[in-house]
Amino acid sequence: MSRALWKGAISFGLIYVPVELHTASKDNALPIRMLDSRDFATVGYQRVNKRTGKVVDWSHIVKGYEYKKGDFVALADADFKHANVKASETIAIDTFCNVSGIPTMYYEKPYYLTPSKGGEKVYALPRKVREETHKVAVAT
Repeated sequence: MSRALWKGAISFGLIYVPVELHTASKDNALPIRMLDSRDFATVGYQRVNKRTGKVVDWSHIVKGYEYKKGDFVALADADFKHANVKASETIAIDTFCNVSGIPTMYYEKPYYLTPSKGGEKVYALPRKVREETHKVAVAT
């Protein structure tokens, strides 16, 4: 099984189901590598400071947002986590509808959910509803 891209929960009504999100498609691009033409050794990328031209060690690299041309603010992992906790941890089911009721423009890349450890029994409830009603969930 693939590694989860995201872990959180599905919620609807009083039901809270811990889940993991996985990609349901695989990129079939050729794994082309850059090689040194003299000995076919692989060539890697270096992290270079664009101002000084010197190599930058991973320990000195941070993420930043350019709020004005040339002006940045550094962001920590905690900033991303706290940006919108509710949206980043929970999939809220708003309604159920027929699959045909969802325009194809919303199918850009397929994903699937699996229950997280301890959520297997509760996960069976929305799956059973979907199977019996032939409806799909619409969620945010």
